[in-house]
Amino acid sequence: MRIYDILNALLFFIYRLLELLGILFSILIIPFSILRASNMNMKDAVAYASYIIHLRFNRLRTFSFTLQLTIDNGTPKVHLQHYDDDTEDASKRINETKFSSIRACITKSFLEARRYSFVIFQADEASNKFIQLRMDTGIYLVELPLTPLTLNRDYAIDFIKLLRAQGLKKTQPGTTYLNNTYSIEEEKPELTVIQANLGRDMGAAALFCSTVFTKLFKTTAIPEVIVG
Repeated sequence: MRIYDILNALLFFIYRLLELLGILFSILIIPFSILRASNMNMKDAVAYASYIIHLRFNRLRTFSFTLQLTIDNGTPKVHLQHYDDDTEDASKRINETKFSSIRACITKSFLEARRYSFVIFQADEASNKFIQLRMDTGIYLVELPLTPLTLNRDYAIDFIKLLRAQGLKKTQPGTTYLNNTYSIEEEKPELTVIQANLGRDMGAAALFCSTVFTKLFKTTAIPEVIVG
């Protein structure tokens, strides 16, 4: 192995170790973070606390491993698989399945992605139209990223209209842990994200996401799914 490869491996290890320490620290200070909820009403305080706890603990998912036991010619074999390999397998399983409808695909994807961080539903690679859902916050948090490289911008206004038709109300950035709300998050100079809290009902969330494809993207094709 070359020195260059050894240094790269060492730097990656240090990076991941620092990342893990940062996550553990964020978990340790959860009680202090929840103090922010002291000025909220009970309903909002519970929503905020649940969001923070789910989000910070679930960040540990990216450090997980899966043990797989297989039998090869009568010989048991144990295979250790990293989180990234798990997400690739989950994406492959979903995309190789034949679905009768967009909603069926989205529902199955939610079930597959429950132990991961997010799932992306992409209309087609050529036009780059997609939505993504956070799966690590205890709620179905749908996002429509708007960048110069996507066509999502063309659907931003209609996406907001669809959210309002569902009864969601606009809230301040960083507060979509509140029930029935959406916000417009300026995350980077060229990245704006419309983020909406679809609640905890998987059926309702799947229906909304399928409506985005049929009513906004004007397609009945089964989306490409990426789990991460």
